[in-house]
Amino acid sequence: MAYNIMSRQVWKLTERGYDLEDAKRIAYTQQVRNGNIIPGTWQLTEQWQEYSWMHPNDRARYRKQKYAQNRKLKRQQNKILNWMLK
Repeated sequence: MAYNIMSRQVWKLTERGYDLEDAKRIAYTQQVRNGNIIPGTWQLTEQWQEYSWMHPNDRARYRKQKYAQNRKLKRQQNKILNWMLK
C-alpha cells in the first residue's frame, strides 16, 4: 500500500480548518517548492515516490537522518562564518 504524501498533507490542512480546494492548492505549492513534485503535474519525483512507499517508521528514521545532516552542515557553516568574522 502506498502512503501518499499529498493526501496526508491535505488531510492535515483540512483538519486545521482549510476547505478541501485550498488545502489541495497549498499542499501542491509547498510540494513543488520543496522539489518533491514535478512542476505542472501531480507526479512525485523518483526520490519522493520511493519515500512515499516507505513504511512510516522508515520515513521517521529518514527524516531524523536528514535533520542530523542539516544540523551538522549548519554548525560547520556557522564555524566558518565565525572564523571569517574574527
